[in-house]
Amino acid sequence: MLRHTGRGIPRNFITYAASKLPMLRKISLDTCDSVEGDFDIPTFSDRYFLSIVKIARCKLQKCTLDLHNMESRRAPVHKEMLVLVWNSEKLTRTVVKDRL
Repeated sequence: MLRHTGRGIPRNFITYAASKLPMLRKISLDTCDSVEGDFDIPTFSDRYFLSIVKIARCKLQKCTLDLHNMESRRAPVHKEMLVLVWNSEKLTRTVVKDRL
């Protein structure tokens, strides 16, 4: 799981990670960490053993827990998540709305 690591993950990371880690089954990423703002979805043959991909879309929300720093800071929170699940026959796509 790679969450809120900063903009630096390349667009083709899912396919690259699946090719370098052939036993990888599940991966969770945030679009706010992508260099280009999105990720490529692997084709059925390029996914190796990868069966679940979760891609969360973030939005900025004011952070009110930091009482020592009076400046209003904004922290990324999950808005919704795209869940891709491959079984032996098909790809299922689901969008899950996250609660704030």
